[in-house]
Amino acid sequence: MGSAVMREIGIRGRSGLVAVLPVFAVLAVTASSPAEAGDAGKAEAPQAETSVTDHLIDRVIARADGMLDRQDVESARLLYRLAASQGSAKAAARLAASYDPEELEALGIEPQFADAVAAADWYRTAIEEGYPEAAAALERLLAAHEKAVESPPPAKAPVTSAALPVAGAAPLGAKGKAYWIQLASLPNSATAERERVRLKQGLGALLGSKDLRLQERQPGGRTMFGVQTGPFEDRAEADALCELLKAKRQDCFVVW
Repeated sequence: MGSAVMREIGIRGRSGLVAVLPVFAVLAVTASSPAEAGDAGKAEAPQAETSVTDHLIDRVIARADGMLDRQDVESARLLYRLAASQGSAKAAARLAASYDPEELEALGIEPQFADAVAAADWYRTAIEEGYPEAAAALERLLAAHEKAVESPPPAKAPVTSAALPVAGAAPLGAKGKAYWIQLASLPNSATAERERVRLKQGLGALLGSKDLRLQERQPGGRTMFGVQTGPFEDRAEADALCELLKAKRQDCFVVW
C-alpha cells in the first residue's frame, strides 16, 4: 500500500485536490476494514496503518508548505484543512499561520489574505489537539491585536473590528461570500428536519464543527427545504469537502 499511497500524493499546484482526495478515501476504508492476516498480523496492523497515515499527512503538509512559499495561499489552505480533518494538530497550526498577518507579511503575501480571527481560532485548535508550539504564536497574535486596538490607524483607514479573535468564528472570505454545501432537498420542513438529524449522525466525523441548517427556497414557485452544511469562507474549501462527501456516496453541491 505504501508505494500506491506515495504515487497518489504526486500533486502540483491546484491539481492537488484531485490527487489527495482518493488517498484519504482509501485510508478511511482501510481504517474500517478488519485485518485478514494471522494473529501476528492483527497485532501489528494498527501500528503500521498509523505509520502510513502519519507519513501521508506529513507529505500533504510539506506540499502545502511549498504552495504557501510560492504564495498559492488558497491551495495551501485547502491541503492544510484536509490534513487537519484527519486529526493533525500540526496541520491546524500551519493553517493558522496561513491566516496570521505577521507570518504572511514575512512571506511577502498581500495583506488581504490575512485574517487574525481565523488564525487565532486555528491556533487554539492546534493547542487543544496536542501541538503546544502554537501557544507562543497565539500569544504573539493576541498581543499584536491588542496593540493595534490601543493605537488605531487614522480615520481614513479605521480598524475593522476592536474585538479579540474568538474561537469558533467563521468569517467570510476575501470575496465577501459565504458558501454552503447542499446535501438534500425535501418538500416539507418535518421531513427535512429528520434528514438533517440523520445526516448529522451519519456524517458527523466529516462535517466536524460545521452547522447543518434548513434553507427554505422556492424554485419555480414550489417551496423546498434544503439541508445544508457550512459556512465556508472560500469555494475551494467547500468543493473539497463536497468531494469527500461524494466519496462516501453522499450527493452534494455548493451554493452561496
